[in-house]
Amino acid sequence: MSAAQILDNVAAYALQIGLLVGIGAALPALLRLKAPGARLFYWQLLLVACLALPWVRPWHSETITVATGPALTAPFATHATTIAPMRPVMPPVTEVALWLLAAGVAVRLAWLAVGLLKLARYRRKGRAMPLPPEWIATAQHTQLLISDEIGGPVTFGFLRPVVLLPAGFPTMAEAMRDAILFHELIHVERRDWLFTLGEELVRAVFWFHPAIWWVLGEIQLAREQTVDRAVIEMTQARDPYVDTLLAMAGVNPEMDLAPAPLFLRRRHLKQRVMGIVQEVRMSKTRLILAQAAALAMMAVACWFITGAVPLEAQPQIVGIADGPGVTVNLNGSQLMHRTAVMYPAEALAKGVEGTVVVQVRLDANGEVIDDAILSGPDELRKGVQQSVLNWHFERSGSATRVVNVDFVKPAMQPVNGYSPNTPPPPAAIRAQIAATSPAPGGRGGPVGTAVPEDGPQSDASISAQYEALQRLAQQRQQSGSTSADQQAQIAQVQALLAEFKKRYAGQLPETSTGQNRRIEAIEVLGLSDSAREQLLAQLPVHVGDAISEDARSRLIETVRRFDQHLMISFGTTSSPGWNLLIKTPDAVFTNTPGPIPAGAQKIGGNVMAVNLINATRPVYPPLAKMARQQGTVKFEATIGKDGTIEDLKVVSGPPLLIQAAMDAVKTWTYRPTILNGSPVEVVTTIDVNFTLAENPPAPPAQ
Repeated sequence: MSAAQILDNVAAYALQIGLLVGIGAALPALLRLKAPGARLFYWQLLLVACLALPWVRPWHSETITVATGPALTAPFATHATTIAPMRPVMPPVTEVALWLLAAGVAVRLAWLAVGLLKLARYRRKGRAMPLPPEWIATAQHTQLLISDEIGGPVTFGFLRPVVLLPAGFPTMAEAMRDAILFHELIHVERRDWLFTLGEELVRAVFWFHPAIWWVLGEIQLAREQTVDRAVIEMTQARDPYVDTLLAMAGVNPEMDLAPAPLFLRRRHLKQRVMGIVQEVRMSKTRLILAQAAALAMMAVACWFITGAVPLEAQPQIVGIADGPGVTVNLNGSQLMHRTAVMYPAEALAKGVEGTVVVQVRLDANGEVIDDAILSGPDELRKGVQQSVLNWHFERSGSATRVVNVDFVKPAMQPVNGYSPNTPPPPAAIRAQIAATSPAPGGRGGPVGTAVPEDGPQSDASISAQYEALQRLAQQRQQSGSTSADQQAQIAQVQALLAEFKKRYAGQLPETSTGQNRRIEAIEVLGLSDSAREQLLAQLPVHVGDAISEDARSRLIETVRRFDQHLMISFGTTSSPGWNLLIKTPDAVFTNTPGPIPAGAQKIGGNVMAVNLINATRPVYPPLAKMARQQGTVKFEATIGKDGTIEDLKVVSGPPLLIQAAMDAVKTWTYRPTILNGSPVEVVTTIDVNFTLAENPPAPPAQ
């Protein structure tokens, strides 16, 4: 989650608290909660509700789709420019604001720590005095201490509570001493110091929020009034107790650093005296009804406030791309993965636009088992229904979801990956790869038995494709179907596997089943962050484990039980191990570009295209043709001073196409980039487009 999003959530949460406290402040008068005990319970409940607001509703999560289709590139011109030296950059305002908030919390916690140390010092220097006989049975672990450093009584401690009394306490009138002792010992009996300590921690975290300070002040006042009433009921001495409060109001206590309730805060004197003089009582029935009504109203307020001012969760990155002009609104639902929604060609030709509202019904695992179109143009409905049946939502209590899919006709459609009004960029930067003789059927249909004629490929690419073919054959054999079509598909896959093995026999790994080789890395693509963590925790294999046939079977069973849509494949690495890849059908590999090396210059890919000398044409992987997978593989490349590729990092792209693109781009060479008369390293981006076409265009001239 970015700093800006965190700050936005802090601001939204603060606004939620402000709205809830504003509503909650009016309820006691509306429900006539005048008894101190009832008011104390209500204010504590309001504080808990403020703290619980982030968990009332699921946070709103924006879904970000990672495009797999070709990217459009506008025309560009190359100009001679002077690259200015980098200057120190000031931290963003959002980060500064977050640091200030954290600094305020640290200061308040330090203030609290100072108060605790001060209490410990008072305790060490205090002089003990005997406990009154009537309190020995209930407060035998309480210690009474006379301190010369305080102006008023203070109570603190839990296991070994302490009541600090001012130096002038022994000389006070007996009625005043009794009032003070009874008040403080009732605090001990109620364990009020624990509540006070927790409230001070809340104050430290929300030091910037006046509504929280106000609620804490109301809690403290209601607690003291509750204790006042308890003392008067025990002593039956109302007037002496009021005299004690007035007398203590004239004392000038030391600054309140300690996290302990003082006997009297001057700002509360008027309310406490009026509460004693105008004693109010509520019947038990009325008290229960009023508190139940307050609880119900507060729950409704929390629900509406969190709906009006939602918090934003980490965006979900979904490795698919909807068709141009299609926007999916999940209405706050959380997805594990979903397939793309395409704009129907017939509706696009007619110019039909609109919003399709679909209600989906889920099973216990969050998978869609049924859908119903609530509204939307007829020409747009079928595509939405077909897509949502393959969606998988995160598990929750609700069995239905409502999704809106907006269709807006795009201004222009790309053809073969490029706008009809925009000429394609240089072939070196966007290698237009066209498949010759694509396999019939595509995804979900019959698989071709002929392997397309392709150029040489790397061992890593061949091994990854071979493993995927083995997995496809195993999946179809395990399906248990005896239909003629299914048996024909199994035979076609086995024939393709045999042909592939024959052609690349010298380049396949010696242990094709994965035995005696260990897992070097595990990658999960297409799932949300929470679903990915859940799956990784359930996997029976981990990085470093050897893969046997039994481990494979347990792995497949675990993944299928978690989500039957997931696909499993093994690819080779530079070391003698496997890369385990678990992905949704439409997942796209994504990565975050790394930092720019020291001394290197960052230059756009279009500008660097002019300096390209040699560009090897990538080979279209046969398995990608068979699956009819196409798209763009994006790299972040570091070009050395001599013009060769020194480092190549994958930013995004379909997994079946990444290795082939990487094998080709690694061989590309550029003219050295000169800055101030000397060659420099360059960091740039390179996009490689793979496009299936019945009639491939001729290779562009270099």
